[in-house]
Formats: sequence, C-alpha cells, structure tokens
Amino acid sequence: MGGRQIVVAVLMGAGLTAATGCGGGGAGGGGSSAQPAAASSADPSAPNGVESLAPREIVDKSVQALKESHSVHVAGQVSSAGSAVTIDLAMDGDAHCAGSMSLDGEGGFGVVQLGEQLWIKPDQTFLETHGGPAIAALVGDKYLRTTTANTDFADVGSLCDLNTIADLIGTDNGPLGQGSRTTVDGTPVVTVQTTQGDSPGTLYVAVQGRPYPVRLETNGGSEGGRLDFKDFGAQVAATAPPADRTLDLDELQRESGATGAASPV
Repeated sequence: MGGRQIVVAVLMGAGLTAATGCGGGGAGGGGSSAQPAAASSADPSAPNGVESLAPREIVDKSVQALKESHSVHVAGQVSSAGSAVTIDLAMDGDAHCAGSMSLDGEGGFGVVQLGEQLWIKPDQTFLETHGGPAIAALVGDKYLRTTTANTDFADVGSLCDLNTIADLIGTDNGPLGQGSRTTVDGTPVVTVQTTQGDSPGTLYVAVQGRPYPVRLETNGGSEGGRLDFKDFGAQVAATAPPADRTLDLDELQRESGATGAASPV
C-alpha cells in the first residue's frame, strides 16, 4: 500500500464520513434553534450551550469551531480491511502541516507541507516494503521532495488541511441521535451518534469553551477506529527540511519510469 492508499484508507476505509452522519451542509447550517452562548477564550470552563441544540446543530457548531480555530492536532488509529493506519498530524487552514502516518507492518513516513510544497520522509520499513533494498539504500535518511500535484501524494495534502477534516466531520450521511454527557481526557463533552450503515460512530463535542470536536470514533468491525483532536489554535511547526537532506521525488519517479526501475513510492 503506497502513500496515497494509506491516506485513502484513513479518509474512506475507516468510514469517517459515516461516523458523524449529517452536518446539514457544514458549518453555519444551524437552523432555527437557539445559538450556543459565546464562550470567552479567557474562560474555557464557561458553558457554550451546545447541549440544548439538536444533534445536527451540535455537529455544525463543532465544524464551525474547528474551522475558526485555524489549527488542530489530529492523532489516532483507524482500520481498513484489517490494516491499522496511525496518523499524528498538526495542520492549519493555510496548508501548513507536520507529522507522520504509518500502516501496521508496512512502515510509515513523516510529512511536512508548506502550501503546495510537500516533503515525505519514509522510514526504512516503508522503503523496503514498497521500493525494495535498492530504493531504501538510495533514499536512506533523506526526505522526498514533491508537491501536492503528485497524484501519489495528493491525498496527503487533502488530509493535511484543517478545512477538509472539518468538512468530513460535517458530511451529510444519515440520521443522528444525541447521546449523554461524559468526559474525554478530562474535557466535558456531549456525544452525537449515528447507526447509519455498517459504521456506527460517535462524535464527542466540548460543552465548555468553544464547542470543538474532541474525539471521533467509528465501530464498523474491520472498518473502525478513533481520532482525537487537540491543540486548537496552536502554531504548526512545519519547516522545510535542509536542501542537502532532500531528494526530488518527481525526478526519481521520472527516471525510474524511463529505466523501468521500481519507484520509491
């Protein structure tokens, strides 16, 4: 499974869109119910009022809060066809992203994105699994430099975008039900649930401060998992690797295509 397939497994195989059901068309589609009380950024313990809203509006408010946070750290593990995919990515709405992705038993890679520029740093296991010993020796400990226009990694750019993640949470996918109050890592939350299709899911939304999505879970047998959201509004530490530690992936792919050699990805 290459870089693109890992991302597809996260976005589609684990049923993220099914986990939250209807978002009513994304942020701002809250309908006619009373709006949550504005939570002061200086008082994150202030109730935000989402508990009084209908489930679809709770999802809407969480999507809006996530987009307005400007940045988020997403971490967790999801499964697709029995394979566990782990992601750990900090991202913002300006195409800045840093972190890592991996597939159980097949290795993984670091990710740095700055606008359309993308750097992938495969580990030894990933290189040997997907390229073989010769490719592993060629790349070594270097980053592979490309852009989001590279079709093998275009979906990495999508996954690294806060607005894309927010829109996935708000995707219309079926009926919703409001659950109960609970806590996630000490944060008071209210749950929104769906039993649509084969991937029942739960979205946990903060009831104090901003109504951020705190956790997203799916439970569809081999298609399930959990993603946690944290560090809202924190600066994303995405820095371009030094030029002497990078290889041009697009050039390598062109050369391997011309010679019939194995591609690095």
